[in-house]
Amino acid sequence: MVLPLCYSDHACNADSGKIKVCSIKLNYISMISKFIFILITLWVIGLSSQTSYAQDDSERYQGYIVWEDAVLPSQVGNYEKATKMQKDLFSEQNFPQRVWIYTTSDFACYWVFEIDKYADVDALYDEFRKIRKNAPEKSKEIEGVFEGTHETTKAWTFFWDQELSFKPEMPETSSEEMNFRFWGFCHVEKGKMDDMKEVFKGWVDLASTNNLSQSWNTYIADIGIETPMLFWVSPGKDPVEFYSTNSKDMEILGDAGTNQYMKQKDLMQRYEEKIGFYRPDLSYFPID
Repeated sequence: MVLPLCYSDHACNADSGKIKVCSIKLNYISMISKFIFILITLWVIGLSSQTSYAQDDSERYQGYIVWEDAVLPSQVGNYEKATKMQKDLFSEQNFPQRVWIYTTSDFACYWVFEIDKYADVDALYDEFRKIRKNAPEKSKEIEGVFEGTHETTKAWTFFWDQELSFKPEMPETSSEEMNFRFWGFCHVEKGKMDDMKEVFKGWVDLASTNNLSQSWNTYIADIGIETPMLFWVSPGKDPVEFYSTNSKDMEILGDAGTNQYMKQKDLMQRYEEKIGFYRPDLSYFPID
């Protein structure tokens, strides 16, 4: 969603609520080993927690696993080289899962994997184990390139909520050109997630009623996040196009947008923003 971008007030930040679950130093572990470690960790956490992911409503919800690498600025080139090698290995081994990769301006890299149900974590584990067994030398080579390129990895799950997302009927730019991304992370006060969802439904109503141009997808963080978190991701062709469209939408909403954001702000512990790009050159999609 675009709106908190222009109404954001960093005075609402708090010291609590940092995303720190499953944050570990893994730069000396092979990528395949890291996959397996993360999946096992999330599986164990999932067994001991009650999740909110509605696995019986596939039309409204879609689940994902993400890991976030903190890449060293001086090692971006080597990290991306290793990522492309991993992509080639996925292709050689007929890895069946799609992998979306995003990089941010603060040198984070998101690896995103789709899941339909939590049992799919087991299936992912099996596929990674097969790769390590079938291509040990290639895995070791990739490990050598990845070594020393990033400091930590954070892993967590989340799901897309269609009801809280917005897509204009006639987008101004084709989706193939929309590789810029804006992320807005809303760390929600405990016990207030249902109220926050109602606020986001209000954003969708405002956007639909006023025929806004900018789309967004809304996600609910699940396993691996210390505090309740709802976040939204909005695409653009590039930063200039994104912020220009955003500004036009803000003018259209006027006071209604300001009032809606104040409702949202009252429910947040803190709010974070990131900008970056979807990276089709690093992402992997199996051939059907």
